[in-house]
Amino acid sequence: MSTSPVAFPYPSPIATAVRAIKEANEDIAEVAQNVAEGLAEDVVKLSMAETAVKANAQVVRAAAEMQDEVIDILV
Repeated sequence: MSTSPVAFPYPSPIATAVRAIKEANEDIAEVAQNVAEGLAEDVVKLSMAETAVKANAQVVRAAAEMQDEVIDILV
């Protein structure tokens, strides 16, 4: 006498939980990708801002030197 599996009218709780875990893992991977991409953009923006600050600081130094030289010539 063989026993056939009993068919339940609802999905197995284990199967439902495993499916939910897989979906959650996909969501986590998507969020991680978004964070990585956003972080890369932020790093690029930070680098560009740093370069802009350094370049403009050099302009200020050069302008101050030129102004001092003009003052020295006039005095």
